[in-house]
Order: sequence, then structure tokens, then C-alpha cells
Amino acid sequence: MNKGDRFLVADVGATKVHFFLAILEEKARVIKEEKYLCEKYNSLEDVILEFLGDEKISYLVAGVPGPVKKGKSNLTNLSWKIDSFLIKETCKISSVVILNDLELLGHGVDSLLEEDLIVLQKGQKDSSKPKAVLSVGTGLGEGIVFNGSVIATEGGHEDFAAFSEEEISFVKFMKQKLAHISYERILSGEGIENVYEFFSGKRDLTPKEIFAKDSLFCEQTREFFLQVLGKESGNFALKTLCYGGLYLSGGVLQKNALFLQQKSFIESFCNKGRLSNLLSNIPIYLIKEDTSLLYGGLSILENLTRKQKKIKKTL
Repeated sequence: MNKGDRFLVADVGATKVHFFLAILEEKARVIKEEKYLCEKYNSLEDVILEFLGDEKISYLVAGVPGPVKKGKSNLTNLSWKIDSFLIKETCKISSVVILNDLELLGHGVDSLLEEDLIVLQKGQKDSSKPKAVLSVGTGLGEGIVFNGSVIATEGGHEDFAAFSEEEISFVKFMKQKLAHISYERILSGEGIENVYEFFSGKRDLTPKEIFAKDSLFCEQTREFFLQVLGKESGNFALKTLCYGGLYLSGGVLQKNALFLQQKSFIESFCNKGRLSNLLSNIPIYLIKEDTSLLYGGLSILENLTRKQKKIKKTL
């Protein structure tokens, strides 16, 4: 990429697509930013065309909520089929990169500034060690960042490990509906509704209302959610030893930052028996905004450009 080039970064969620149209100057500057509801469109190409209008671009980076293989993905919580070749042809974009959404987020972590973050646990940061990214939105995403590389995972679909009597009762309740209970069945927008239904017997509030309303069932739901979030965040930190930091993101967490700063989350995170002291040294941050996605898209395109220049030199 060169100065003056325009590029598009798309964060494709199961509920909405978040676009950043940017121009490369001394750093990336956002020209236009919009969000679109997925349910109103039949494909990602349709949304891209509406967003761009008459705007012409050469580069697109899209993070999607599911595994990606050879530029294609069948999304986990959305009926769209993603195909980089089809997007290039339909939208007339010369360079299209499709990757897992947590991978896109992870590529932007190293560019985050202090003002982009809320510190939830200071810990003892070692930037030479791995970083981990955990995102709670429509689904639960997890990724690992190390030495400039990002490893996307589908760890959000691992088995939920019930420990307390309350958690065991929740699993029994969910088993009446589903054969497999994963952490995503709790740590997601739909998951919050599952937990609220477990306590109240009703499914009449949205996640936003559950976090805002002052009632016994809402309080029970929030506390259960925070404890499970702490548990799974701690599990992921043990698996990655992310002394470079655990970075939390996603709409559910970003919109409810005050709840994350309550002690129950950190207590649950560190509650790992003999390894509790280890986890108390892991830095934990909440990413305030989605600018890390923009940073991630720019990083990917800059790396792609460098590789292309190297190939040309060898020809």
C-alpha cells in the first residue's frame, strides 16, 4: 500500500457488519464508518455494494465469525456463505482478504494505545510473551497473538465445565434444549438470555435490558455471567500463558464495562487453586472501541504489500 490508498475493513458479525473506509496517510484515517444489520441482506457482497456506492477501492479485509479456509467460510451463526473470489468479482475489488474475526482483532492489538484500553487487572506485563483475545458478542471468540502472528481458534465452542451446584443445575436445564452445552451458550448475547431464562423461567428481556434492569433475576443473571466469564477467561489464560495481556472485546463487554470492573469477575478469573497467583500476574484489558479492527486491517494489508514486493523482486 502507498500513501493515498483507500481501503475497507469489515467486521462481519452474526448480527451486524461494521465497516471502516479509510485512507492511508501518516497513519490510517477513517473517511466513513457505518453499521448494517445482517438480517436485511442476502450476502456480504450486497452490504459492501450499498456501503461503497460510487466509491472505488482496491483493498478489502473482512473478519468473519467462523473458520476460514482458502478464502471461504460458512459462518457459524449466520446463513451467508463467504467467498473472497465472488466478492472480488461482484464488488470489483482487486485484493480481498478474508480471515476469522478474532484474527482480524488480534492483528490490531499491538497498535492499541493506553487511551484505547480500560485496565481490569494490572498484572506484570511482558510484551515478549503471548497475548490472548477474547470477544463476547453474538458469539464467543478466542484468539492468540504471538510475535506478529495471530492464531484463530474455535475455543468458544468447547464444553462448558460445570462446577458449582448452580452451574450443574444450569447444565441440566440447558440439556432439555440442546445436546451440547458450550461456553458460548452463556458468554454471548443469546447466552445471557439462556441464563436469564434459567433463573426467571421467562425469555422476555433483551441482553441490554438484563444488564440495565434492577431486579433479582437480572442481578442473578449478571453475577452468573461474570463468574463464567472470569472462569473461561482464566482457562484461556492458563492455556496461553498470556503475560503479554488478555484483551477483552465485543459489544456485550464494551457496553457493560462497569460490570467488568466488579470484583466477582477478577475473583473468578484467579480462582484456579494452586495457580491462582500465576493468574493474578496476567494483565487484563478491555478494548474500549472497535478501532483495533481498523489497526488490524491496516497491519494485514501492509504485510501483504511487503510480501508482494518481495515476490516481484525475486521474479
